Amino acid sequence: MRRRSALLGMAVLFLVALSACHFGPKPHMAEWDGLETGAKRGRIVQDARNFIYAHDLMVDGRRFPFDCSGLVGAVLLKNGIDVFGGASELEIRGNGVRIVREFVGRYGTLYTMTPPGQGDLIFFSNTYDRDRDGLLNDDLTHIGIVEEVDSDGTVTFIHNVHHGVGRYVMNLDFPHQHRNAQGKIINSYLRKRRRSDRKNTPYLAGSLFENFGTLVREPAVARSASNLDSASRIH
Repeated sequence: MRRRSALLGMAVLFLVALSACHFGPKPHMAEWDGLETGAKRGRIVQDARNFIYAHDLMVDGRRFPFDCSGLVGAVLLKNGIDVFGGASELEIRGNGVRIVREFVGRYGTLYTMTPPGQGDLIFFSNTYDRDRDGLLNDDLTHIGIVEEVDSDGTVTFIHNVHHGVGRYVMNLDFPHQHRNAQGKIINSYLRKRRRSDRKNTPYLAGSLFENFGTLVREPAVARSASNLDSASRIH
């Protein structure tokens, strides 16, 4: 009898653990709109960090493609922002990166000239030859989430590439340098070298940068929060 009870208990624990693995992290309970700006940024970054070394991207039973835009979609869904569900209702078309960028363009802010904030998004173009024509005409091919910005302007971002979720760096002041004079890596190699690549093909993150985007509105310059309508929110 005791043996049967012990086996039953182990089976229950196994099912609980299996259930947790299957359904993945759940969205936060606290409402996004009720958070301070810093808290929003911190939560996006921490959620992105939690996916480092993950083998899949699942939130509340919903599985995302295991790629760069899937990571962003999963992190934002954890915070109540359903980018891909909202894009479907809004008839936004394109690849995953383009869909996120269009969504941010409508309901957030796209920018290039100012330093990014934690939790902002970073978009890249020409990180691979999408149409295989040998030309640098492949816009919006990659996306990541800004984790931090060093005093020298080096941006650390979390993203998902072919080998999994991890960290890369980018410095827009020196976009064509892999290391600075002190030997610090300031731009990661974001595009793989191919024999078919043309001369002067860019490979470093800084030379492939497109723009930044944010769904976190700073109080002083915020547009109306009503822009995030019901099509993009979880209730």
